[in-house]
Amino acid sequence: MKNLKLTALFLLFFALVISGCKKDETEPIPEKETDTSEMEKLSYDEDFFMRATDDVLEDVGNFLSSETQRDMQDLPCGSVLDSTIYQNDTMYFYLTFDGLNCNQTLYRHGNAVVRTDMSAIWPQANAVVHVELINFKVTRISDSKWMIFNGYHDYTNVSGGMLIHLGNGLESIEHHIDGDVEVTFMDNTTKTWQVARAKLFTGTFPDLNLETWGYGSYGEYDDLVVWGVDRAGNQFYTQITLPVERRKDCFWKPSAGIKVYNLPDINTTLTLTYGFDENNNPIQPGDCGKKFKLEWQTINSGGFIFLWL
Repeated sequence: MKNLKLTALFLLFFALVISGCKKDETEPIPEKETDTSEMEKLSYDEDFFMRATDDVLEDVGNFLSSETQRDMQDLPCGSVLDSTIYQNDTMYFYLTFDGLNCNQTLYRHGNAVVRTDMSAIWPQANAVVHVELINFKVTRISDSKWMIFNGYHDYTNVSGGMLIHLGNGLESIEHHIDGDVEVTFMDNTTKTWQVARAKLFTGTFPDLNLETWGYGSYGEYDDLVVWGVDRAGNQFYTQITLPVERRKDCFWKPSAGIKVYNLPDINTTLTLTYGFDENNNPIQPGDCGKKFKLEWQTINSGGFIFLWL
């Protein structure tokens, strides 16, 4: 009887072991969660870069709007005019920044050299302003994050006109920005970015709408808006495949459009789609975007997450 009990216990133990082994063999091993932190950095870095440089370029455009407005009262917010130099048919304005921008969202510290033709007035069609930024540090007030810019932008008023005249006999204004800028990030890495961005303003001042797209080309990539090396050291090429739409009443946050980041060094493609609400649903016409969808595709995996703007 005792031997029978021992045999029964042994058989039960053996069955449990076999069952456990089979369970281990059939259960899938959980996949390692994808780290999206570097992907998020690139998208947020580029947005900060665009907002900060657009801000100073638009200030410079307003400063140069007419001959009679090139004085102290029309200087960019938080800046002083150190000197003006006339050389042949070219004017140079040397500006020092140390204060808040007009919207009081950015603190700007550094220097800018503005070069323009003496006969050119910014509201004229195809007027070009050359802006060189020197140790130009921009700090975002909301979170104290900053970038430092060294480089140039050529800012062209393709259509002509002034933003304050939109909706009053003027339907749209198109600006183009070509640039080559060295960017220093908060981790003190420094990279060089190229810019080829088009901006189309519509609406009635001051309630403006903005569409942006890229027109740059490099190698196999077209429709580039920004390209260079990200802070992780990877070459990237950013295309806008559907114009990105922004509105002033939405604090210039994107509400529509698609942007694609190509990172050939790591065989990765990132796609940003704008126009989602706080519940990750597409927004309705007239609503402001709250989130965007970040999709990634590598050789071995893919996925997506929703992030706050």
